[in-house]
Amino acid sequence: MRIRQDLSLDSNHKLVSLSFQINASIPQLPRHPRIIWNLGKLKDRNNHEAYLRRFQELSQPLLQYHEKHDYPINNRHYAVDYIEKLNADLCQAIYTSLDDSCGRVSHSTGPLRDFWTDKLQEAYDYRELCYRKWRKAYGLNKLHYWLKHQEARATLRRLIAQRRRETWTTFSVFARTEL
Repeated sequence: MRIRQDLSLDSNHKLVSLSFQINASIPQLPRHPRIIWNLGKLKDRNNHEAYLRRFQELSQPLLQYHEKHDYPINNRHYAVDYIEKLNADLCQAIYTSLDDSCGRVSHSTGPLRDFWTDKLQEAYDYRELCYRKWRKAYGLNKLHYWLKHQEARATLRRLIAQRRRETWTTFSVFARTEL
């Protein structure tokens, strides 16, 4: 365990990191990106009807699914395979119908990447620099760097509040026009 004294958490708390050895035999699940569609487009009657037509077209073969796949249902292994295959085909029919009628929303960047700007990063780095200098200073220099740290802290908070207002305004305009 390591306690970091050189980083400011903007409170009386300290950053603590703990490391340990993990068993390497634990399987890692793949992280699939979440799929999101422009579902607001389904409010339009033409898009809604296009979705229904496409889904009916793609789900028609699923209605006779049990006839095409003659599995003995009393066998657990075959039943699991049957259900998994039916589920995958049904999901694929839904996904394809939504893709064709609504379209997907692209995820080019993460939400924090859109929020955090170079100006915010500079203010954060300067606040951390002032904090480290304050921790290492002696005598009156300690007071000088404490005041600088407090100014940098207030500046960073002000910039974050300003950026929050900007992103909220952008979201509100987007919500009014798209939804």
